[in-house]
Amino acid sequence: MTFCSVVAQYCTTVQYNYVYQRMRQLARLLMKLRSQAQAPNDDLSDTVVAAVQKVCEYTQCTKTEPAKLKVPSLALKLGHALRKCCNLLVNKALHEKNAAQEGDAESFMRMLDLIEWKTKVSSSALKTITCEKRNTPDLIPLTADLVKIKTYLESAIPELSDRLTAEPNTKNYINLVDCVVSRIILFNNRREDEVARMTRAVYVSCR
Repeated sequence: MTFCSVVAQYCTTVQYNYVYQRMRQLARLLMKLRSQAQAPNDDLSDTVVAAVQKVCEYTQCTKTEPAKLKVPSLALKLGHALRKCCNLLVNKALHEKNAAQEGDAESFMRMLDLIEWKTKVSSSALKTITCEKRNTPDLIPLTADLVKIKTYLESAIPELSDRLTAEPNTKNYINLVDCVVSRIILFNNRREDEVARMTRAVYVSCR
């Protein structure tokens, strides 16, 4: 099984945006791996770690600054994706009774989990995220701005609903969905991904 086919299997989900993002992230890693000059005796885990560090723009520590990654969240997501791909590869090897492929995948995953990934990627990523949170001020929206958004959404939803009834097309439907989802988020004070996953049946049952 090739790297691309493992990625494709890992991304079989109904969440289009999630699939799109994960495919792009893994594609960037794959491109970086292919562009790296590798010696015959290079260790695979070292090669993958080096590629992830380049993709996430790793900066080594100095006398005054610790090691950090410019995109720490991407590094953590790539780690989860790589483990998913390894698990899929192990599952395929078990079905095909391919002991060599199973051993290679499990060895690679163990090397990542033991030392390489923790010390060179995830540790720096978590420290970078903690430092950024500590230094980022909490911005609270003004009450007047929230009232403006609420007023706009309450007037826009009936208008867009009538427009969709008169002209049922994709543009009108998407505009109405965006407004409805925004109104639910604002009203319920929930994370946007929770509302985005809500089905119509759940929404109707809660009314």
